[in-house]
Amino acid sequence: MEKLEHKKENLKEQILNKLQELRKTLPEQQSNTRTSATQNILDFAAMIYQVDPYNEGLESGKYISWLQDLDADAYNASLKLNGPQKES
Repeated sequence: MEKLEHKKENLKEQILNKLQELRKTLPEQQSNTRTSATQNILDFAAMIYQVDPYNEGLESGKYISWLQDLDADAYNASLKLNGPQKES
């Protein structure tokens, strides 16, 4: 049981480190969300939720629905794509 808890703690730490790295690369504001920064957020979400990455391109705007359909936290993240560096 301790081994499992240790693995969970390591995974949590890895995810938080990746999040910090990602946050450093994001712009404070972006009026157009069809950017590589948004794709990086989608890739991070796919990793967190263990789903296939979004790869349909950002032109259609379907990425917003893809993100919103993951869960309530992802839905909230989708509302902040114009200011991706801000913490909630």
